[in-house]
Amino acid sequence: METEKLEIILEYANNSYVNLDNMSIEALESFLAVTNALKNIAGSVSTDINFSIKKGSACAAVFGTKTDIYNVYGRIEEAINGESDDDIVTSNLREIQKHIKNEVYKYQFKFANENFDNKIREAKKIVKKRSKNFYKHELTVLTGYFNEVGGNDPNYHFDYGNGLKTTIECDIPQALELREYLYQNISCLVQKKYSPDDENNTTYYHCAVIKNEQTRIFRKFAEDLNSTTDLFARIDLLYDFSEYSKSVIEDLSILVSCYNYLFQDINELKTLLILTKNFKDNPLIKDKREKLIKEFEVLMNKI
Repeated sequence: METEKLEIILEYANNSYVNLDNMSIEALESFLAVTNALKNIAGSVSTDINFSIKKGSACAAVFGTKTDIYNVYGRIEEAINGESDDDIVTSNLREIQKHIKNEVYKYQFKFANENFDNKIREAKKIVKKRSKNFYKHELTVLTGYFNEVGGNDPNYHFDYGNGLKTTIECDIPQALELREYLYQNISCLVQKKYSPDDENNTTYYHCAVIKNEQTRIFRKFAEDLNSTTDLFARIDLLYDFSEYSKSVIEDLSILVSCYNYLFQDINELKTLLILTKNFKDNPLIKDKREKLIKEFEVLMNKI
């Protein structure tokens, strides 16, 4: 089986030629640090590799199949180009870069007998690529003392005392409507956007104010809707919501007013239109439903 190698060579330290049989403390510490970093990088890519240290000059090499060594080099090149999301590769290559850039030492880093130490030397600070946060969206009901609304980018606050507050984003028309509830304990249906990897990275978006007698059905609906991505199950939840509602016009009016936060599939929107058809002329439903119809027609034209 054809093999390939990566090797790193310490030629000079403090302008003196480095010999493996006779090294200064500084040269030895640098060479060991670089060799260990190379071992960590290569070992994170493949365990089916071997290492050697040549007599004479301080030269450490990692051997393996062409596939393995090309993969190791590829991971190093990713890190050089700022495209690596691997902590092991980036942190250890940063250690190698520190020694290569140190003018006290002269290193060569070779892959397939071609030097690429200059690439490492000239690379910008080698850091792990920042991954875009993955966000989840859920429907939820928040209850609290509503004591503030406004701002250039409108939002409002629920104050829980002792400095604990929750901020909910809203638009200007919503902010104007919300003013009548100032300094009251209220419940709101909101969309929660959060990162599973960062508990502090959570944003709430206002959907609607709900009455005390509506909180139970909306909490249950939110929990059930969040628990499934199956389209047929979600449509069944809509029918169940309508069937068991004790104030069906008011409840459906809320769903129609904030459909864009709740439903993504065109079939869910179609179901909502079916459920509100008998109430299409009701003042609580009419304008909101007509807006939904326009959105539905736009989506249908894209299919």
